[in-house]
Amino acid sequence: MMAIIKKVKRDGKRVTVTLAGEGPDETLCLGATLWEGLGLAEGDLPDRESEEKLRRASALSETVTDAMRIAAGSPHSVSALVMKLTRRGHAKEDAVRAVRALTAGGLLDEAENARHTARSIFGRTKRGPARIYADLLAKGYPAAAAKDAADGITEEEYEEALRYHAARRDFGGDPKTVAALCRLGFSISKIKEITK
Repeated sequence: MMAIIKKVKRDGKRVTVTLAGEGPDETLCLGATLWEGLGLAEGDLPDRESEEKLRRASALSETVTDAMRIAAGSPHSVSALVMKLTRRGHAKEDAVRAVRALTAGGLLDEAENARHTARSIFGRTKRGPARIYADLLAKGYPAAAAKDAADGITEEEYEEALRYHAARRDFGGDPKTVAALCRLGFSISKIKEITK
């Protein structure tokens, strides 16, 4: 489908391009840098390759905008953000590029997000370090970031959480209670130490 560039509107760092072709006009939005890199102007009749580049640049720009919206709402791991973008209909290649751009621009800090998520999980559930680590891995954080985040919660906080769970279960040293505390992510040695 050959289309002519009917209108180009610049708004700061964004460019809105209106293409007029056989059907209804089509509006594409992209970053000014991407637009300038294409070397097109209003009134041009781009060849198929240039038109495809324009459409791909617009799709990437939409993906970056959506990624910023998602990342601003709550902390995500890189893999979780890519997955969420692809579920929303963005091409996986664009999702990966958008997340890389956010990371390179300092807008997505996976280690900081892992720390925030660990604190949030701990605050809600008072789980032990092994369970916090496992929960972070399940959310797509890399092992190193998950370990650092789980280690970021102090030993005293974990001990207080263990005491809380032991008191709730009226701990008497029975195997079922020990198993329940282990499933919450506490080590047997800590359980024995705290519940003496």
